[in-house]
Amino acid sequence: MNTVISVMLLYVFNSFHQDAYSFIAQYILEHINEIEKISIDKLAYECGTSTTTINKFCKQLGLDNYKHLKGMLINTKEGRIEQIKKRYRQFNSEQFYSRIGLKDNIDDFNGCIERVVDLIYNARKIHMIGAVYPLSLTLNFVEDMILFGKDFCFEQIGFKENKANYQENDLIFLITITGRIVTLNKHYFLKLNNTKVKKVAISQNMMFDNIFNFDEFIQLINTHHNEIENSIVIEILNYIKFVYFNKYTNYSL
Repeated sequence: MNTVISVMLLYVFNSFHQDAYSFIAQYILEHINEIEKISIDKLAYECGTSTTTINKFCKQLGLDNYKHLKGMLINTKEGRIEQIKKRYRQFNSEQFYSRIGLKDNIDDFNGCIERVVDLIYNARKIHMIGAVYPLSLTLNFVEDMILFGKDFCFEQIGFKENKANYQENDLIFLITITGRIVTLNKHYFLKLNNTKVKKVAISQNMMFDNIFNFDEFIQLINTHHNEIENSIVIEILNYIKFVYFNKYTNYSL
């Protein structure tokens, strides 16, 4: 089911040209846990726009006005958290390992996931980077992590100039199955390699571990089947979310 949060994420995800609506959506997503206290006047001020534009944005989402949007966001959060809790009560680690084809080095894998979760928790902002389709696999993950209080943004490498100024306490989270994105965007990755920002990669390609020196590298198995590999990425992101939920949120199962 599409929630109002997922609709706003899609809006931000597809905004190659940033306009007033994309700034409104981004601000709301970054302040989702305080939205009940944010008035329409404050939102308009923070986004550099008018209250009329805010209400037009709400109508674009199929909602009557900002008050309606706030109510939907509050209800969405409560309902989504209950869904997550119910799903994770039934989570089976052994079945997860089987689904991603993990048979050996399970302790090493879990250690890596724990460190990735710690990096996410300690990051000011998480930049999800990659090509368009791999990033689309992260939408559900990002939606729930926003509800857990984390600040995320998308960067579609290769389709527009990347002007993000990473801060030292930011986290780069790269999704690329084969790693071909590096060949097509060498300048970006060489520049990224010289920054102090923390970096995580999910990929089949070992170069992120032994050449680009990413802080954490989650290696995917090569199944020679794109759809299976895409599902494995989603499974791993869900597992990261599961570990984060248990370690860093106050929601009790």
